[in-house]
Amino acid sequence: MLLGTVLLVLPDKAHAEPQWTNKPVYCGTQKEVIDITKKFREIPLFSMDGFSRGKSGEPIKTRIVVAFNERTKTWSLVEFSFENDMGCIIGSGKGLHKLLDISTTI
Repeated sequence: MLLGTVLLVLPDKAHAEPQWTNKPVYCGTQKEVIDITKKFREIPLFSMDGFSRGKSGEPIKTRIVVAFNERTKTWSLVEFSFENDMGCIIGSGKGLHKLLDISTTI
């Protein structure tokens, strides 16, 4: 009974509004970041060119690379800037789950 009362009081949407935020990431020279992925024997699996936002909000051309170690299943998501010698590790982890075949149309 109490649970039902609590559920009636809670809003039906508990989603936060989208917002820009800061996330701590490890950054260094492109060589330093690449050396970290090599330390885990991760090799570039694929890359994508795109844009990120600079400190003042301006668009910066970047390349995102997913480095992967097939034996250990570890991966790193790395962002490189075309405008300077910086690279950042956006995330890393273990495990890869294929969602679609490359030839599949979305």
